[in-house]
Amino acid sequence: MYHEDYAVNEKQSSVNTTKSGFVNCQFLNLRERPSLESEVLKCLENGHEVLIDESNSTNEFYKVYTASGIEDFCMKQFIDVR
Repeated sequence: MYHEDYAVNEKQSSVNTTKSGFVNCQFLNLRERPSLESEVLKCLENGHEVLIDESNSTNEFYKVYTASGIEDFCMKQFIDVR
C-alpha cells in the first residue's frame, strides 16, 4: 500500500487538486469524458482513493486521478470528499 500512497501524494503536488475522495459505492465507472454516454474505461471498488481536479470537473462529474496513473471522469454522487 505504501507505493500507492506515495503515488497519490506525488500526483497531488503536480495537479490543480484541492480535494481527495473515496469511492462510496460497490463499483464506480470511470469514463473518458464527463457524460453518461461516454465509454467506461475502468471500474473502481468501494473505498478506493482518488484525487479530484476541481478545475476540470463539471456540475455532475469529477475529473479524478488514481494512484496507478489513471485520469478519467466519474459521477460526483459516488465520491465521498475528504
